[in-house]
Amino acid sequence: MQFARIVKLQDPEVDVRICPGYGTSLGTSHYSLIDRHTSVQDPQTVDPYLRTWMEAEMNWEFINPPYDVSVKVHTGDPRIPLVKRAPNTGVVLEPRKILVPTGNPKATKWFESIGVEVVEVDVPTLVRPRNSGSIKCTCGGILRDPEPKSY
Repeated sequence: MQFARIVKLQDPEVDVRICPGYGTSLGTSHYSLIDRHTSVQDPQTVDPYLRTWMEAEMNWEFINPPYDVSVKVHTGDPRIPLVKRAPNTGVVLEPRKILVPTGNPKATKWFESIGVEVVEVDVPTLVRPRNSGSIKCTCGGILRDPEPKSY
């Protein structure tokens, strides 16, 4: 609902539908929405009824990442044991422009081949193997703990 309120503030006409998906983050990909009606994700990670509606009503395009640049995730659904997601190491800055850490040239080349501008930054202290996350992890949550009153 928090996400829906934020979207509605930007565009009251948007029909935000909160529903369960398959995989982590309620069926999302770290690069889900790369422009208004396009997401980089395996369509299997989206609830089939929602996927059908998105394709029919919104002319949605799912760009399914190739296996060799994808992260494989367990869905928790025995019917769909493993799905692939786009490389989950970055953040969308604007339509078809992403920020990623250096070190994954194969994924960078693939993103560029589908028309996504890739901005690479050297942030070894934020990402694996030094840290257990990615650039996305540093800005993933919308709700934050309150700032401490003193340090």
